Amino acid sequence: MQSLEYCARQAVENCLSVKPGERVVIIYDRAAQKIAVGIDVQASLITQFVDAYCMESYGDRPDNGKHPLKFPSKIRNALENADVSFLVRGDTKEGERDSFTFPMMDVVESSQNLRHAHMPGVSEEVFLRGMSADYNKLRSITERVEKKVERARQIRVMTPAGTDFTAELGYKWVSSDGFIEPGKWHNLPGSETFTCPVNLEGRIVVDGVLGDYFGQRYGLLDESHLIIKAQHGRIVNLSCPRNKALEKDFLKYIKADENANRFGELGIGTNVYLERLLGNLLHDEKFPGVHVAVGHPYPKETGADWDSKVHCDMVMRECDIYADGEQIMSKGKFASQFID
Repeated sequence: MQSLEYCARQAVENCLSVKPGERVVIIYDRAAQKIAVGIDVQASLITQFVDAYCMESYGDRPDNGKHPLKFPSKIRNALENADVSFLVRGDTKEGERDSFTFPMMDVVESSQNLRHAHMPGVSEEVFLRGMSADYNKLRSITERVEKKVERARQIRVMTPAGTDFTAELGYKWVSSDGFIEPGKWHNLPGSETFTCPVNLEGRIVVDGVLGDYFGQRYGLLDESHLIIKAQHGRIVNLSCPRNKALEKDFLKYIKADENANRFGELGIGTNVYLERLLGNLLHDEKFPGVHVAVGHPYPKETGADWDSKVHCDMVMRECDIYADGEQIMSKGKFASQFID
C-alpha cells in the first residue's frame, strides 16, 4: 500500500491528468479533509487555480435525514467554471443524495469538458488501498471483461450465501476504470464496469455491504444478510432475519418513489489489487465480484429511459458469473483470459 502523497499524485496526474492553467475544484467534508488536502497539494504543484470548499462551512449535516444540507450556489458557480473537480466526502448522511449530490451531479453532467472524480464515503484506508493499484493494468482487465459482457444477452450470478439471479441485458455498459475524460465522471478509487439491467429475476442474498447511508450505519453484513426476491426487475419481497432495524430502514428506502425498488444497476468490480471487503461501498463495489443497485440507473450513461431520486448498491461475495452460459468468474476469481 502506497503513501497518501503517492495516491493523491496518481489521482491528480494519472487519473484526472490535471494540466497547467486548469481550474480545479475540490468539494470535501471534515471526515475526508486529510485526503482533500493531499489532492489540493498535488494539484497546486501543477496549476495555480485550485479552490477547495468544505461542506460543513455551508450548514449542518444531520444524520436523521431532516433538513439535509443543500447544494450551495457558491460551489455551483465554481463547478460550472472548472476543468477538473473532486468530491471527497467521508460521511454519508441520509437525505443528502437528493439535496446535495444530485444537484451537484446535474452541474457535472451538463458540462462537455469537466472531468469529475467522485469519492462518496471515502476513508483514508479506502483511498490508499484503492489508489495504490496499477491503473494501466486495471484498464486492461476492465476492457476485457466489458468486451465479454457487452455482447451477452443474459448474465446469471450465484454465490455460496444463496444468491441466484438472472439479469437480461440491453442497455449500454459503462467502463469506470479510473481514467476520467472530458465530459465524464467516475468513482475513484476504480475500477468496474456496469449497466442497467432490462430485467432481473431471482434471489439476492446481500452478504457484503449496502450503499448510500446504509454502509456507514450497518457496515459489513457478515451475519445480517439481506434477503431479496426480485421479479420483473423490482424488489417484491425482502427480509433481514437478524437485523430488523436494517430491514425496516431498507423497506422505507425502496418506497421513496415509484422506481426506488427497481433495479437500476448491475456492476462487476474489476480491481484485482483489493484484498478484502472493508464495509465501505466505494471500495467494496470495486472488489472483484458483482453488485446490483435499486434506483437511479445512470440514464445518461446507460441509456435507461427511467429514473429515481435514490440509488442503493448491494455487494455480494464469492460470486460465480455466467455470461450467456459461459463462466467468467468462479468464487470471486476471474477466468485467466481476463487477467493474464
